Amino acid sequence: MPADARPYWSFKEKIHEADGIPQVRSHEMIVSERLRPDMLNRTHESHSEIEKSKQRARNILYWPNVNTQITLV
Repeated sequence: MPADARPYWSFKEKIHEADGIPQVRSHEMIVSERLRPDMLNRTHESHSEIEKSKQRARNILYWPNVNTQITLV
């Protein structure tokens, strides 16, 4: 198994594709490592309050340890 796929193995049955975008659960986009900083910046640009930005990112984005990284931003 590729190393970058290991963090997703425990919930592989919940991963699906919608409009060519890999998603987990019903709506969270799986974001590649390369795009994560840009996605976090875009999420923060759309809201003035930090907590709302963090909550929005948690609701629509996913990658291993996403909650920790959002909190650190």
